[in-house]
Amino acid sequence: MEPHTFREAAGPDFDSADVTSAPTECDQRLRAIAAIEPVPRLIGPDVCGGEDMVRLDAETRPGGARIELKPAPVLRCAFAESVAS
Repeated sequence: MEPHTFREAAGPDFDSADVTSAPTECDQRLRAIAAIEPVPRLIGPDVCGGEDMVRLDAETRPGGARIELKPAPVLRCAFAESVAS
């Protein structure tokens, strides 16, 4: 069954008070080792979607070398942190 409202798509655990543009702790750690762009929370039915999402553009190595990721994946921050490290 397709959701008909935002509330149905977001799920019962969605709290609009949690929505912020402030970087998370994960975002801050990840910026030290990667080039990222935060993306809005992905909303989908049931467990589809995610919060604390980033586009992982590149891994940055000590000394400034970059490993570009093409196409850049959109991942949850914790998974992007694992990939980049």
